[in-house]
Amino acid sequence: AYLKSKHLIDNNYFAHDYSGQSFSNLVYSLSGQKINGENIAQNYLTESSYTRSSAQDLANRLFNSWKESSGHNQNMLRESFSSFGFGFE
Repeated sequence: AYLKSKHLIDNNYFAHDYSGQSFSNLVYSLSGQKINGENIAQNYLTESSYTRSSAQDLANRLFNSWKESSGHNQNMLRESFSSFGFGFE
């Protein structure tokens, strides 16, 4: 997850795919891991504006927005997924 979040910023894009390469192939090329789902979000917190409550609020807002989206919610509930990663950059 960290590698993908860093890749988004380093290459100035916000999407699951990059230059015609699928998310799964991109992650495999960066980490050697085979995975099948991704939920991404974009937000801006500066170091001076960061607090524990703002991080908790951000996590709640992200979770609720993904829960309300059919495809993102399916990723969170998919029984075949046994692990997850969460990356910030």
